[in-house]
Amino acid sequence: MTYHKIPVVLGGLFLVLASCVLAPASGTERGTDGTRTVSFAADQVVTTGGGKKIVSRCHFAPGRLRFEIQTSRHHGRALVTIGRQDLGKAWILFPSMHRYQEISLAELSGGELFLKPSPEEIVERLGFETFEGYRCEKMRVRHSGEGANGPVEVIVTVWMADGFPVPLRTVSPNGTVTEYHHIVVGPQPAGLFELPDGYTKMPGGVPFGGGR
Repeated sequence: MTYHKIPVVLGGLFLVLASCVLAPASGTERGTDGTRTVSFAADQVVTTGGGKKIVSRCHFAPGRLRFEIQTSRHHGRALVTIGRQDLGKAWILFPSMHRYQEISLAELSGGELFLKPSPEEIVERLGFETFEGYRCEKMRVRHSGEGANGPVEVIVTVWMADGFPVPLRTVSPNGTVTEYHHIVVGPQPAGLFELPDGYTKMPGGVPFGGGR
């Protein structure tokens, strides 16, 4: 199997998740690295260690992603993130204001949505379990990155299903659990990954912090 990483923007946080691109399956498409990956839509549910739940509607296609979240920070209105590997950029949309910020993927991930990690990132293989009806390999993965106070290293537990570009379940050391529910596999409308007409660009930069 070939494993990758994808930075996912959720409610103002850039979360780097271990992920995989595997063998062909129903609803798959050719990815930017020549492999095949499942395109799908789902609800992403993030449950913090304190029990707070954050629900986003997400869409994945090879080299592209979209997250839609209702945030109290933005008065209960939607915040949309679109990532485009082919353009080397991501957009943070504020639909209530018809404005957006543009971010270079190089600021987040060296310019790629999908990157091959070093073999050392896979710490331990824990067998197979079924999640949301999909057979997943469960494993512990080490990720090194830059934190506010310098280099940091975290080990997360992930459930990876064949063909999916992200783990269907991730458990972080702080107790945060990220899961994908109501999964619908199939091609996603191209318009979901385009910048809408009528939006005004805001000053650039990473608006909520981030990095590899």
